[in-house]
Amino acid sequence: MIALSLDKLIEKIGKGPEVGMIACHLGIVRGYTSSGEPIKYMNVRYNREALNDLLNDFKRYPGIKDILVEVAEGRRQIGDWIMAVLIAGDNRQHTLLVLERLIELIKRSVIKEEECKEERYEQQR
Repeated sequence: MIALSLDKLIEKIGKGPEVGMIACHLGIVRGYTSSGEPIKYMNVRYNREALNDLLNDFKRYPGIKDILVEVAEGRRQIGDWIMAVLIAGDNRQHTLLVLERLIELIKRSVIKEEECKEERYEQQR
């Protein structure tokens, strides 16, 4: 499992005299699909270029001081983290608005999640 430390992420994003809030999102693999079917694990991949483009756009929003996104690629087990998003902003209104919009766009256009309902053994090459 890939370790994740909220303290280290906050150090990376930084604080400063203009930052009044850091909002965080931590996506976790749950044991079932959105329709309620059980899963065994999830495969995750993402488009780095598309993510960077989104981040550059969202960093220009009013009141936003910095954005940090970490994505765990590959096979993720139930309970593992998938994505961490931190938004540093001047106030709650600006920060939470960007957090919600950014997560929605990342889920829709950047990350590809394959929910696997049974174990598959991939052949070694």
